[in-house]
Amino acid sequence: AATCGSRDDVALSVWDLRTARRRDLCKLGGFTTVLVYSPDGERLALGCDDGALRVVEVATGRLDIVSPKRGGQGRALPAWRGAEELYFAALPEAGAKRPEWMRRRQGAPPQIFSGRWPAAAVQTLLEMPKHQD
Repeated sequence: AATCGSRDDVALSVWDLRTARRRDLCKLGGFTTVLVYSPDGERLALGCDDGALRVVEVATGRLDIVSPKRGGQGRALPAWRGAEELYFAALPEAGAKRPEWMRRRQGAPPQIFSGRWPAAAVQTLLEMPKHQD
């Protein structure tokens, strides 16, 4: 299992459920909105409220920024396809208005694969749901 700290102490920790021991992996620099393990359990994809998508190696705590901060868009929607391929929604470059579905294979830069889709198919990808009281 994995947990992230409070807004004041944004650290990523993993828990060994057999021993109930916690191991701190790294500081994140942004509050985590979504956390997804890779199918092999070796990596965690983290969508953060600063718009960045981060991947953390569980064994080492090595942090990789897959998609940098993009104006505070807070929903990255990461999903793994196998252990080496990560799909996510993000703004492809600074100042971009249109979010895109992107794919990142281990060791390669992200690639846009929704570039020819109509704007209506991707425009609301990064919008946070409105909370109703």
